Formats: sequence, C-alpha cells, structure tokens
Amino acid sequence: MSLPDGLSPWPGRMVTIDPLEASRRPPRIGERGLWIGPLIDHEPDGPVWPEKSSAAQLDYTLNLRLWLLGTGDQLKSAVASFPDAQGYSYDLTSLWAKVYQGTQVVLMLASGSPGYRQRVLVTVTTLQGRTESFVVWIRIGDAGAATDPPTNAIPSDWTLNNGVFQVGATSLPYGTGSNGGIAYTTNPDNPPAGSKSNGGILISASA
Repeated sequence: MSLPDGLSPWPGRMVTIDPLEASRRPPRIGERGLWIGPLIDHEPDGPVWPEKSSAAQLDYTLNLRLWLLGTGDQLKSAVASFPDAQGYSYDLTSLWAKVYQGTQVVLMLASGSPGYRQRVLVTVTTLQGRTESFVVWIRIGDAGAATDPPTNAIPSDWTLNNGVFQVGATSLPYGTGSNGGIAYTTNPDNPPAGSKSNGGILISASA
C-alpha cells in the first residue's frame, strides 16, 4: 500500500517492536508524562520515537515485522490514539495512519504540548484477525510555540461545478492539491469534510 503524497518513511524515525518487550496493557488513566526540565524526567516504560517540535509534521514508523514473524500474517489496518491529550487545540494528533509493506505502520504526527513526553497508542488489526495495541513514547520539544494541526476544511471560496470542487484563491487545505483549478486529494481515505474522493478528484459528499 502506498502512502499519501508518495511519502517514503525515514528510517531514523522508526522503532521496531520486539515481541518480548511489546506493551500489552492499555495506558493507565491519569499518566501525563510531564517534562520537569531539560535533563530531568522519568524514563518511558517502552519504545521511544525521536523528539519533534509542536510545529513539525513528521512521519513516524512502527515496525511490527518481528511481532508477525512466523505467522504468515500481515497488517490490515491501524488507528492511533493519544491517552495523554489534555483537551487543547494543539494536542498531539495523527493526520493519518497507514499500513506500509504489510508489516509497518506509518503515522504523520502533528502538534503537541511543548515540553511534554506523550504516548501514542497504535492499535492494529491483521488479515488473520489478530488485534493488538502498542505504546510508543515521544517528546515534544520545548523550543517553539504550541501549534495547532493543519485544517482540511474546504475553504469558503471553493465552488462546485457539476459536483466537482473548483479551488479558489485561498491556501489549499492539508492533503489537497489543484490541477487546472480542479481540487484533488492526496489522502483519499481522509478527504475534507463535505467532500469525497472520486479517483482522487474531490467531489461533493452528496454527489
């Protein structure tokens, strides 16, 4: 399965799950992972992705090749959740989560509270019916301001022509593009609200 925008995951932001060390419990309510200083913090009790800033939108990969080893099974789907979310508009979030090459999950992470370690809970389902959840920690760097995730709402100056969206003069929402004035999506599984993908072209959701 290809990734949005033809992305090739960067190996430096990959963690590989060893079956003997994989987390098999849901996160405990109330754990926040507060960063107490530049060098003082409790150690995460699981795998850790490299730090990102709140403003960064970066791909992070969970490699489950060893977890699937010897089963003949492959990943079917994946979803990400964030047990340490605090209800802010700039909470850490996933713009998308995709299965890649049958054994990996790639997430595009955005936002996050500066200065905090947070957990990403990735839940996968396999073709043979297995379901499991894995926790990966990530720290949001304290350099830079808290940043809201990009919006994929349809701009008010887009118009419909025979059910097909035509772009306006405003900036294109995240995950969209324009070809000859016709709007298209680079992430067909998550088109802007009120639209749907027809071969990549964005059309009215009611069409």
